[in-house]
Amino acid sequence: MNRAATNKEVRINNQKNIVNTLFRYGPMTKQELSVRLNLSLPTISVIYKDLAAKGLVAHGEKLESTGGRRPSPIMLVFDARLSIGVGISTNHVRLVLVNLGPTILNAQKHTLTYSGTVEYWQKVKQLIHNFIEENKVDQSILLGVGFSVQAPIKSGAAVLPSSRPVDMTGFEPEILNQVFEGPVAIYNNAKMACLAQVWGAGEEDDMVYLMLSGGVGGAIITDHRLLRGESKNAEFGHMIVRENGRPCSCGQRGCLGAYCSTRALQERAGVTIEDFFKELEAGNPSFHSIWDEYLDVLALAVRNLYMIFDTDIIIGGEMSEHVAAYLDQLRQRVARLNPFGSQSGFVRIGSFGEYDSAFGAALLHNDRFLS
Repeated sequence: MNRAATNKEVRINNQKNIVNTLFRYGPMTKQELSVRLNLSLPTISVIYKDLAAKGLVAHGEKLESTGGRRPSPIMLVFDARLSIGVGISTNHVRLVLVNLGPTILNAQKHTLTYSGTVEYWQKVKQLIHNFIEENKVDQSILLGVGFSVQAPIKSGAAVLPSSRPVDMTGFEPEILNQVFEGPVAIYNNAKMACLAQVWGAGEEDDMVYLMLSGGVGGAIITDHRLLRGESKNAEFGHMIVRENGRPCSCGQRGCLGAYCSTRALQERAGVTIEDFFKELEAGNPSFHSIWDEYLDVLALAVRNLYMIFDTDIIIGGEMSEHVAAYLDQLRQRVARLNPFGSQSGFVRIGSFGEYDSAFGAALLHNDRFLS
């Protein structure tokens, strides 16, 4: 056994343990770290010097003394490492810059119609470059760039059926690798949005995440883990909510996505989402009828998910901020469909709105670094 290699591994492992402990519990004194991690004070001091040299930790303000010198807690420097998340949707590209906090330091939305061509991804690459320049990001502390897309993902590759949705036609991961000159981290948007709720908002309990964006998707958290299916688990958008209902891009009829996606709502109303809600608030009767149907269908889907999983249903995605304004109405509809009582407080709104999936894609880089 190579003793030098073993000592180095122990030292690196101790560094990771201290960083993770500070991330989870906040600033701690050397004495507190020593007790929690069962490490000697001299070892804590050596590791602190290593981490401070990397800019990862610093001393905070001195605490009140209980006798002797006032202790100074060690704190994690959240801006010591940064990650970027890129959310790809039908008509927009969303960018977020995230620190170890994790806090979104900056977010941008650009209008860009998805095409899946080399030219499209070159434009996305330029947007990322501009984003890095505008935020003066030191590339030496950039952990990586993660992409979220509206497609089932398995082992980092898109899994697309022959009847793939129109807005993902032509999506080929190889094109990204070509444009970005190397392997690109690609993730499913709904799964990333769910992880953002868990890691970014500190969600501790089991939950079902229902994402309402250009498409409808979802994810399931159980025992603090993302439930992963063979390739397409939690494709809630293709749950049938109306027998022989509206046609869906998957080739079936009556899918939830054909009623509750932003694309479906825009097609039904004939206006943009922003204009739809302006007209709705102005009292447009035809738009009220459309919105009533939207809430009815959404309530049915939420009710079905709750009957199956018996846990909180969190609504995220582009529509979440609009649904939030009508949450009481949605809950009333859900309560009427609940055969076991009138409770409906299990329906909640996600914390990060339209940036949820981009945030989650960035946080995966944080998680790898911290673990």
